[in-house]
Amino acid sequence: MTSHLLYELDANGIVWLTFNRPTLRNATSIEMIEALHASLLRIEANKAIRCVVLSGAGGHFMSGADLSALEEMASLSPPERRVAMQERLAKSAPIFSLIQSLEQPVLASVSGTVAGGGMGLMLACDLIIAAADSKFALSQVHVGLSPDGGSSWHLPRAIGMKRAKQLALLGETIAAPTALAWGLVNWVVAPEAVHDKTMQIARQLALGAARSQERAKYLLNASLGVGLAEQVALESQSIGMCAETEDFVEGLRAVRAKSRPTFSKQRA
Repeated sequence: MTSHLLYELDANGIVWLTFNRPTLRNATSIEMIEALHASLLRIEANKAIRCVVLSGAGGHFMSGADLSALEEMASLSPPERRVAMQERLAKSAPIFSLIQSLEQPVLASVSGTVAGGGMGLMLACDLIIAAADSKFALSQVHVGLSPDGGSSWHLPRAIGMKRAKQLALLGETIAAPTALAWGLVNWVVAPEAVHDKTMQIARQLALGAARSQERAKYLLNASLGVGLAEQVALESQSIGMCAETEDFVEGLRAVRAKSRPTFSKQRA
């Protein structure tokens, strides 16, 4: 049986996680969800991994839930449907917090369809590279469901409340140029250039100062839930942690020498 999620660790310390149900535009399955959760835990424990990339096979990122699985639920009684839906989402719930809490930067490399729960997974990532032919939709409303996958948390913070409600209430599909203008994605490139652009950004991150990146990610995520005084205290704590590393010493040396720094290949 073909794996619904492909895992590859390359020589640069970059893990490529590829959703692999191309005939269904990478619609989610329980196997895919469980494999993604297990892979993220594996990544969290490996100090040699410097960056993570999420992408989809077959020209699409992810179309959301598998309609056949939803149809099976529809045959149940209303109370049974409620339990079945909540149990299914409970399996994926830890994934979104785990992506956010990973020390490594997580990139989404997207093309084609990004819909439903696929929007939630994309939005959980730190940086997003999108093909110019990508289409984005919070499509749950079209089948009488509400947003999931953390999208109702991430989306207002990414594009503002009014635009978030526009997508969630109307289920509108937006094109890549609009997604870029709204701040939903970081880069839009030609479809044939998506992999190369993703590799460029991933390698740049993999060669960077790991503790600096980890603390920057932590600080920006923390800023969404704390006041200024607490944030400044967290910044003081974080910069002290960075100063402990040899990467700090190497960075200063490189600036003085006007050369490129050679940072540690592993996370501290």
